[in-house]
Amino acid sequence: MHIQFVFQITYNCNLRCEYCYQPKTANKVLTKEEAFKFIDEWFKYYTTDESKIFSYYMANRQKPNSYTLNFFGGEPLLYPELVMDIIDYFHDKCLEINLEQLWNNTTLMFQTNGTLVKTEGVLALEQKYGDHILWHSTFEGTEEKQDAERKFADGRGSY
Repeated sequence: MHIQFVFQITYNCNLRCEYCYQPKTANKVLTKEEAFKFIDEWFKYYTTDESKIFSYYMANRQKPNSYTLNFFGGEPLLYPELVMDIIDYFHDKCLEINLEQLWNNTTLMFQTNGTLVKTEGVLALEQKYGDHILWHSTFEGTEEKQDAERKFADGRGSY
């Protein structure tokens, strides 16, 4: 069984796309504590007979043998240190309870506009966890169309 966790890192974004459906909620960012609490609760499923979270759903089901941690936004790569902390915590939890194979079967997916993949924090993520990363980015196609519909906050095109 495979499970995907979607971490809504933020609604903030560095683009102002014409068709965006995300609310522009300034400074709304997932906290490390919220993410860590979720991970702790989930891993109770592996370490106790009776997990309080997901127990109804997971009762009599096979434990997952692979995960996708999906980082979503807005633009999640605005906060690469937070994302790194969440991944590190999940990784460390896997090792702490002898689930190294589970970590080996974990994919890190990033729903991104692609404009920040060469920044220092994102390059550090890629260097540390590159074998697990799956980039998911959308583009409009031509430079003209991209620049018309996917603009930075200052009005520049994002091609």
